Amino acid sequence: MLTRFEANLAEAPRVPFQLAVADWKAFRAERGHKPNAVPLLTPPSGNAKLSKSQIATYGLSLSPADEAGLPGANLCPFAGDCKSGCLANTGRAAMHSSQYARQTRTMFAWLYPGSFLALLRRELLDAADKHDGIAVRLNVFSDVQWERVPLIREYIDIDMGIRFYDYTKFSPSVRPSMLGYDLTRSASEKTDWGTLLAWLESGERVAMVFRETPATYRGVRVVDGDLSDERFLDPRPALVGLRAKGRARTMTSEFVVVSHDNLT
Repeated sequence: MLTRFEANLAEAPRVPFQLAVADWKAFRAERGHKPNAVPLLTPPSGNAKLSKSQIATYGLSLSPADEAGLPGANLCPFAGDCKSGCLANTGRAAMHSSQYARQTRTMFAWLYPGSFLALLRRELLDAADKHDGIAVRLNVFSDVQWERVPLIREYIDIDMGIRFYDYTKFSPSVRPSMLGYDLTRSASEKTDWGTLLAWLESGERVAMVFRETPATYRGVRVVDGDLSDERFLDPRPALVGLRAKGRARTMTSEFVVVSHDNLT
C-alpha cells in the first residue's frame, strides 16, 4: 500500500524538463530562496557520511516524518523513537537553513510531483554521465518507497550505472528487496530479537543503533556501518552497527542499544 506522498508521486504526469525548471525556480522564489534551480540531489562532497564512500554517492534529503507540515504526508510512516534521535537533528542538518531547504524540496514534490520527478531524473542521468558509476540514496532522512514510483522505477530496472540503496523501517513482507534497489532494514525499539533473527535468517541486512558499536551482539558479528555508507557492499545476511550520534547519544529508548558483548 502506498502512502499519500508516494501515491501523489506515482500518479504524477510527465512534465517537460524546461517547464519543471521554471516551476522549481518560481516555487523557490515563493519560499524566499534565490529564484534559481539549485540541484535536488546532494553531491558526494555535501554529506559527511556519503563522502566516505569510494563510489560517488548522491543523496536526496527530504523532510523526515511530518517535519514538512503537510497534512497526511508522513515520509517516515513507521517512525518511532528514532524521530527524537534522527540525524536530521544533528550538526549542519539541524540548522534552520537546512531544515527549510528540506521542507522546500518536500513541498515541491508534494505540490508539483511531475516537475519534481522530471528534475530528479535529469540529475540522476547527469550524475551517472559525470562519473564511472554512482550510488544514490533517495532517502537520506525519509523512508519513501521510490521503487513504487513508475517514473523512478524505469531507472531502477535499466542498467544505467546507478546503484540505488536505502535504509528502511518497512518490513520485508511489505517492502521486499528487489534487483536494482538495495535495502537495509532498520531495527527500531519495536523490533524484537526473534523478528530480527528471522530477518537475518531470510538473508536480510539489518541495521541497529548502538551506544558504542560492538564486534558482536548476542553472538552475531556486527559490521561497522560508520566506516562508509556503501551498504550494498556488505554481505547478506549481516547485522550492521551504527553509532548513536547527536541527540541519540543521550536517549534512554531501546532504539539505542547498550551492548554487553565485547566492544571493538
